[in-house]
This record gives sequence, structure tokens and C-alpha cells, in this order.
Amino acid sequence: MKKRSISCIEDLKVEIEHVGTKDQRADILTKSFGRVKFTELHVISAVD
Repeated sequence: MKKRSISCIEDLKVEIEHVGTKDQRADILTKSFGRVKFTELHVISAVD
């Protein structure tokens, strides 16, 4: 990580949180899914 990123984390300006594979919202933009999984990701991503 860059110094500025670390500084923001230490100053509590940014919060880091683990996101498991099951709930990874960005996957909807980078992977293909079946209808059920796509719909689940679409709902939690608020993509219109």
C-alpha cells in the first residue's frame, strides 16, 4: 500500500472490510453467472 493509503486508514478516514467471494459485488462486472446468481448480485449492487 502507498503511504497516503496507510495514513488514511490510520486516521480512520477509510475502513477496510473483508468481502467474501459470495458477496463480491464487482464480480457482476467481470464474470458470467447463471440467472439466479446474476439476479442476486444485481439486487445487492443496485445496478439499474
